[in-house]
Parts: sequence; structure tokens; C-alpha cells
Amino acid sequence: FEGNNTTASGAIELRIADLEVVSVTAPAELTLGSPVSVTYVVRNRGLVPATALWRDRVSFSATPSGGSELASVVPPLAGPLLPGESYTNTVEVTPPYTPGTQAGTRHFVV
Repeated sequence: FEGNNTTASGAIELRIADLEVVSVTAPAELTLGSPVSVTYVVRNRGLVPATALWRDRVSFSATPSGGSELASVVPPLAGPLLPGESYTNTVEVTPPYTPGTQAGTRHFVV
């Protein structure tokens, strides 16, 4: 019988970095076509350093999920980040003016 030729190790804990956007701060009102400052904070809540470089993306969107992006900015590469550490970044985003744009709620999403 050949069904007993394999076995598994014990459980292995996978320790990873876990980057989380802690906050996003932007003006409560803006004028389309004019740049605005958006500040955000990212924290590594993981158990190990985030050693690879990554890019954040700040989007101006019609939805809070960022699915309907109207404009975006990609800041320079970020990293590394030790467990428990955070960084703050501020970028300028210019929400586009398009004739016929309706008033309403929009979102900055990181």
C-alpha cells in the first residue's frame, strides 16, 4: 500500500508586513481645477519589516472605494518600514474641471 509515503510538518507561522492607511486628511470643500493638499499616514502593523519598495496612490474618486477615479497622484517610492513604524506624506492633487460636472460628494482614497 503506497498511501503512507507522505507526511506533513507541524504548523508554520507566516510572519508578514501589514501596511495600513491610518488616516487621510483633505479639505472639506474644494474648487475643481485647483490643487489641494492631501495628507495621509501609513503604518506597518505587521510582525516584520516591510523591506520591499512600494508606491502609494492617492485618488480623487466619485466613490469611497476609489472605483470611479477622476484624478490620481503616485508619490515616489516608499519603504522600508519597521513593525509599528509609520510615515506621513502630503501630496498635491488637482481634481479636474469638466464642463457639466455635477455638485456632490467626492472622496480622496489612498
